[in-house]
Amino acid sequence: MSAIRRTPFRASWTVLAIVGLAACQKSPQSAAPVAAPADTTPAVATVNGTPISRTEYDTFVHDLLQGRQQDLTPEQKNQVLDRLIRMDLTAAQAEQEGLAKDPETAAQLDLMRLRVLEDAAQKKFMSTIEPTDAELHAEYDTEVAAMDKTEYKARHILVKSKDEADQLLKKLKGGAKFEDLAKQSSIDPSKSNGGDLGWFTTARMVKPFGDAVKELKKGEYTHEPVQTQFGWHLIQLEDTRTVTPPPFDQVKARIANSIKMKKWEAHIEDLEKQAKIEKKLLAANLGQVEEAFELGEVSFHSGWTFHRAGRNLTGRPREVMTVIYMDEFIGIGVAGVIERIRAVVANGPVYVSVDVDGFDPAYAPGTGTPEVGGLTAREGLALLRSLRGLDIVGADVVEVAPAYDASTNTAQLAAQLLFEEFALMALPVATPR
Repeated sequence: MSAIRRTPFRASWTVLAIVGLAACQKSPQSAAPVAAPADTTPAVATVNGTPISRTEYDTFVHDLLQGRQQDLTPEQKNQVLDRLIRMDLTAAQAEQEGLAKDPETAAQLDLMRLRVLEDAAQKKFMSTIEPTDAELHAEYDTEVAAMDKTEYKARHILVKSKDEADQLLKKLKGGAKFEDLAKQSSIDPSKSNGGDLGWFTTARMVKPFGDAVKELKKGEYTHEPVQTQFGWHLIQLEDTRTVTPPPFDQVKARIANSIKMKKWEAHIEDLEKQAKIEKKLLAANLGQVEEAFELGEVSFHSGWTFHRAGRNLTGRPREVMTVIYMDEFIGIGVAGVIERIRAVVANGPVYVSVDVDGFDPAYAPGTGTPEVGGLTAREGLALLRSLRGLDIVGADVVEVAPAYDASTNTAQLAAQLLFEEFALMALPVATPR
């Protein structure tokens, strides 16, 4: 897929919510521990006289299965119970040794509690929202109005310099076939297909390229090279077609969920407005890390975030990320996504944040919000390694919850991701800072 497409991606299975800002304030409104009601369900086992309730066991099974409906065999049920008993024993020993008072352990416990409560609050809130027909149709109409109404089918030739492009133009005017020149001279991956880009909307292309395509008639090619950040293009328009919006009933469920998420976001923003929040982190000298982290219009997200910026965020409004959905990720493949990442971050300072819930739970079940259909471990590592040579000034891996993954696969993947990030930061920058 061509390097000319520009939209930073965010997988459709990833939810980005701005939450928990007030939770760090130890005020009466903070999430202070509250005694849970006594569990009256029968015990499935006792450990040194302390019961393990049926509710605790069922919740553990649900987490292990990632919510999938699956009947366990008697042997599997006993294996799960044995694992829970071992956890109970080691946790009791840790309590006796005072490990719960260790600052790092205590912070992890607090964060785990906040995540569970956040998830419960969101589920409860979403269950109370039922969009009206008027809201559903209004959202549908808004999305349809924002759609590109025309798709284009085109070929292109990408070269490094204007001189090369001018020489190819002379050959075209002399009767050479566009497809043949693309195969011979283009530096774009599409060269193997004679520069064929397939069908696309101009919104998915960098602006100079999209603008040039709009000016062409069927069969025409650009008579002047078009410059983008990728190089110099010659473009030939083959065909156009009208985009038909999907029927309302086909997308009704997705639209309903979108409305619910917007209302959840609005609810969180109301909580932020009502809370007394004092941010002290940025008072430290974060330098380029802050600079790289805070400009949303050149950000990339899929459960991961790659941020690039050229100035400080102070006084800027809340950032908005542009996205590529997972179905498109599957279509263009890792190579196509890598091209877009590099187009977004360009030569500026970069902060990389890897959220493990961006991976399929087969590879990383140990997270608060696992989503089926995410990245494989191999895809994730390929994306990270593609950042070699960029000016990476900071990085992290987040949402790792080892307690949710008895296999330790998530922790092993997270450790490898961190190693890759450290290696990237240690490598020389390919372009000047």
